Amino acid sequence: MSFERAYRARWIFPTEGDPLAEATLLIERGRIVDITQLNVPEAVDLGNVALIPELVNAHVHLEFGHLEEPIVPFVPFTDWLRNVVAARRAAAGNLEANVKRGIDEVRQTGTRAVGEIATSPASLPMLAPSGLEGVLFHEVIGPLPEMIDPCLRGVRDSLATFAETSSLLQPGLSPHAPYTVHPELLDRLVTVAIEQELPVAMHLAETSCELDLLRSGSGEFRDLLERVELWPGDVWSEFRRVGDYLRLLANAPRCLIVHGNYLNEDDFRFLETRPHMSVAYCPRTHANFGHPPHPWRKLLERGINVCLGTDGRSSNPDLDLWNEVKYLHRMNPDVSGSTLLRMTTTNGALGLGLDESGNGLAIGAPAKLALIENLTPNSSEPYAAILSPETHARTISLTSA
Repeated sequence: MSFERAYRARWIFPTEGDPLAEATLLIERGRIVDITQLNVPEAVDLGNVALIPELVNAHVHLEFGHLEEPIVPFVPFTDWLRNVVAARRAAAGNLEANVKRGIDEVRQTGTRAVGEIATSPASLPMLAPSGLEGVLFHEVIGPLPEMIDPCLRGVRDSLATFAETSSLLQPGLSPHAPYTVHPELLDRLVTVAIEQELPVAMHLAETSCELDLLRSGSGEFRDLLERVELWPGDVWSEFRRVGDYLRLLANAPRCLIVHGNYLNEDDFRFLETRPHMSVAYCPRTHANFGHPPHPWRKLLERGINVCLGTDGRSSNPDLDLWNEVKYLHRMNPDVSGSTLLRMTTTNGALGLGLDESGNGLAIGAPAKLALIENLTPNSSEPYAAILSPETHARTISLTSA
């Protein structure tokens, strides 16, 4: 076997197959040419570390990368939302710098791809040279009928800007949420997604007050919209349930349901027959808002793709996806480590529609990996070693000497 360099690690986790103990990567021209447990005298020993595929953060808001602490209080939800809007306006002049801070954090903590929600195309120049893959979802907010046409013009302008910029990221659309997007606007955005073969991401089934709004047109969302003069009237006659939104979103080529905290059995039955629809679960954000237990385990049992995201620093202390994994492991020790790792790698790639050929930790892929440090010493169980609370992830490139 011809190779230029070799690196040995305590554990290597190929994208496919079981973890390998005391294994070595052989690299030629920046790509992995073999993964072996045979002795390779030339190998550089990386020590008591694990090499895993780079992570996929399926849902993130990089524009809040500058926040040192989440925005509080988390409840009531509409108060938190108003504070988020205020924070966004206050930081508008520093958007590019804040996005850059978010990019640096996710890149340094083992992430290769993101499902980024962008409120402005101004963030694209920062993302284009970052090396991040994934989808840049253009967020759309327009609850009033008179906002529909301007919103669609903004979408067209954003897509044109994207087409003129070289980037590993692909464009997508993100109608924000049921309470901020007029149903007619949502329908027309899905039509654009169909015509241009774009993925769609939407915050859906996120809060109980969202369900109140759909059921009866009442509750704290109505109070908020009336207060800011954005109440469209009772326009939800055909959208009384989360399932009504799912049926419309299912027409898009690919759809990411963001949060999905309040999906029910009817929603499960709908989603399990539509493999192009995924759920992005943000565990620590979910916990911060005090929602009932998330149905992610039920979704996985039904064969529905569930991937993980950090959300933004407005609701989470950091953008480190490995911290989401460790949190889930701590709260659900009976769930296999292999399941948790898939949720942050292959499941995320599927949710964002990424082509996994030539990526991951596999023969033929670039030697760009996540390295897990501070493993449990002398552990004979690979997932116990990498999921201990002391571990952390960082990005490592073995493509150059």
